[in-house]
Amino acid sequence: MRVRPYSEADAARWDELVGRSSAGTFLHTRRFLSYHGSRFTDLSLICEDGKGRIADVLPAALKPDDSACVVSHPGATYGGLLYRETSGADEVEDMLAGVIEHYRSRGMSCLEYKSIPPHFHSTFLQSDVHALWKNGAQLARRDLWNVLSLRGRRPVYSSLHQRAIGRASKRGVAVGVDDSDTGYRAFYKILTTRLEDRYGVSPVHTPEEMLMLRDRFPAVIALWLARDGAQAEVLAGCWLFMYSGKAWHTQYIASTQEGRDCCATHLLLDRVIQEALEKGIGILSFGCSTEDEGRRLNKGLFDFKAEFGAGTVCHDIYRLRLTA
Repeated sequence: MRVRPYSEADAARWDELVGRSSAGTFLHTRRFLSYHGSRFTDLSLICEDGKGRIADVLPAALKPDDSACVVSHPGATYGGLLYRETSGADEVEDMLAGVIEHYRSRGMSCLEYKSIPPHFHSTFLQSDVHALWKNGAQLARRDLWNVLSLRGRRPVYSSLHQRAIGRASKRGVAVGVDDSDTGYRAFYKILTTRLEDRYGVSPVHTPEEMLMLRDRFPAVIALWLARDGAQAEVLAGCWLFMYSGKAWHTQYIASTQEGRDCCATHLLLDRVIQEALEKGIGILSFGCSTEDEGRRLNKGLFDFKAEFGAGTVCHDIYRLRLTA
């Protein structure tokens, strides 16, 4: 195996491997990662077999606040090695050994590895995590995600959620996909207000970045909005990432105070779940319900998601020292 840095000439072959990988999503593609522009110093790697074929890729970049640490990937929720389903565990160990040696030779002291949550795998492949452990990697963070299984059944909501959905329906709340610029900017305003009021933070994406991603991935990104039936005022929204053949993921969910009063988000998510069921989607991922790097549970957020019937999955981030 030969490990070398990624170059722009590799983009097409990189994305082709991501498309074939069991654990790959559009977040791993160069088309997605390139939207960051020059925000990060790219340190992505490619591993080639003896015939010059790409065996695996590692999206990675320098950690913004630590020039001696490489992260896979600071611009995405998760990164990790993407390799062919036919790769054996011993081959994955060789790939990781090559990655470690490459970064060591360039003076890196740490590799931060954001593993791919298992519900985003079409076939379970975690040989990379085992190889990390064998090399001494330590668990640095563990987030708890709410994940709803839709395989062959409609989920059972809590009685509280059932009543809330009925209340929003009686109010005349209308739900649908709205990918217009106006819809995006209205949702972004709601999202910004909610995050600032509740957590004192801003959205990870700017409205321009959200629109750029919408345009780059129109088939797998959608904005769902709940509106007041009479006034057409936006009450709640959900920015949905649809990982083909794997899962749907609610990247952002937010509502106005009026939307919360009339339970618009309950109806909105019920409609998303119905659509997923009709399209044969097996998993709806609600994302994490933990704060402070996984140390603190946001009970209100967790319970809200759990009452749609969602279970739990751990998303693990590892740290591997590269120096003796």
